[in-house]
Amino acid sequence: MLRILLAEDEKLERDALKFIIQKNMTAALEIAEAENGRSAIAAVRTFKPDIVLLDIKMPGINGIEAAWKIRSIDPQIKIIFITAYNQFEYAQEAIQIGVTDFIVKPASEERIMELLSRLVSSLSQEKQELMQKEDAWLRLDKFSNYLETEFIYNIAVRGMAEDKFTAYLSILDMDFHAGRGGVLRILYDSYPLSIQNTFQKDILKNRSIAILKKKLLNEKIHCLVNVEFSSPFILFYSANEQPSLAHKENFAELLRAAAAEIKTTLSLIVDIGFGKLFLTPEKAPASFFGARNSLISMAEMAADAATDADADPANHQADHARTLAIPLEYEIDIEQAVIQGERAKAKEIFQSIQLWLQKSAFAFPVRKKLLLGLAAVLQHAAIAQLPDRAQEPVSNDLFDLTAEEDLFTSFSLLLNELLDGVISSQQMENSSAIHIAKEYIAENFRRDISLNDIAAHCSLSNCYFSKLFKQHMEINVIEYITYMRIRESKKLLIDTDLSIKEIGSAIGYNDANYFARVFRRVEQLSPRAYRNKKIQKQQNNADTSESPFKTPGNTQ
Repeated sequence: MLRILLAEDEKLERDALKFIIQKNMTAALEIAEAENGRSAIAAVRTFKPDIVLLDIKMPGINGIEAAWKIRSIDPQIKIIFITAYNQFEYAQEAIQIGVTDFIVKPASEERIMELLSRLVSSLSQEKQELMQKEDAWLRLDKFSNYLETEFIYNIAVRGMAEDKFTAYLSILDMDFHAGRGGVLRILYDSYPLSIQNTFQKDILKNRSIAILKKKLLNEKIHCLVNVEFSSPFILFYSANEQPSLAHKENFAELLRAAAAEIKTTLSLIVDIGFGKLFLTPEKAPASFFGARNSLISMAEMAADAATDADADPANHQADHARTLAIPLEYEIDIEQAVIQGERAKAKEIFQSIQLWLQKSAFAFPVRKKLLLGLAAVLQHAAIAQLPDRAQEPVSNDLFDLTAEEDLFTSFSLLLNELLDGVISSQQMENSSAIHIAKEYIAENFRRDISLNDIAAHCSLSNCYFSKLFKQHMEINVIEYITYMRIRESKKLLIDTDLSIKEIGSAIGYNDANYFARVFRRVEQLSPRAYRNKKIQKQQNNADTSESPFKTPGNTQ
């Protein structure tokens, strides 16, 4: 919606300007009026116009004074001075204000519309550039988050060569001197309110990480976090030598203080494990492995402290399992296998997990609890790969099982079911994206939409989406939008008495002449000729179809 403010003390002049603009403007339009400089300033605050036509000579606050105030309220407003004098004694001050142009009274209709058309085009281009810039920032932010996650995963689990490590530092704009691997474990059972779903867990996880980052940043220690895992990996690093990071005791005390702050702020208990200091990337996996082991040590100490001589050993182990977990490397690898739809790899890792559990000293309730936790992680990971992420988790009866053999069999069935969903989703991904795009176009072709809008809605890059659409539809995106618009315009031409200009505007063409040219190119005749032809055909059919007599040779 384009907003224009007419600030002119003579009502006849305002009425004339308003008539000319409404008569010639094809864009959706809203016009406000002001009779002096003071009311113009007030209207700018409430009406928020895109363009102000401002008479220089007005009683009280004149146009020059009003323009200075308007510019201070909104520097982006386009201001046009209206003057009865063809002497630009105000030119220098107008330049300082940033006035777009002058209209000298009495101005011709052509001059007014030529100037306004140019401004509308300029506003449209500025809006497009702003949207593209915002889109670029959103894509960059999304890419940065993905890159950070990938970087932490590779350096923690797979290891990384020096040259690749240096490349990541450059892309992520990191000034790295030394680092430590870390793992954050959140004890959701300690939260005073019942946690019903993974969304609530994600909120608590993100808030905990934010508190931790802020606390460490005060000591000039930075954090990169991979939040994809239930127990997030953290890279603690500094840009130069920091005693609070380098000295184990100092760093442990700092993390304890951060955990205490999280508990105070969120009423949530967290454990933060960390490994040895490293200066080069090949030492990083050992540091993250040490972080995981330190978490296990914390859990064992907590369990020992809580031991009650009269407690049931099975119940004690079940409490112990709240902080103990399946080895982190197993959890990460099987989660990634599910995300990638790698069935053979996922089954192989589960066999390792099964063997680890069977060799452990845990009683059945503990093993069951650990597998239930892993099932929740994998369900969350699998659902995130599906088009409808709000669907219910896959049904499984792990909760009700009482035998170990049934537990492992049931988990294998669940794993297969999750993999079936992910693999099927991957196979349908392309056709699903086209379906989503067609639905979006069908709902939005009546307004000004672009390839950028549609690709972003499908969460695909412009280049990939454009190629994918052409492969599936055999026409490009712009041609398809044109097809949808022309199809709709043909219905409106036949079924309504709207003018050609109104129909063009209704289907997304603000320029009636451009609509007519596009229609002629597609249908080989003008909109008006198409309407007349269809009306004539309907009349002819009506004249012949109502005869009560059968003509010779008519077998009906």
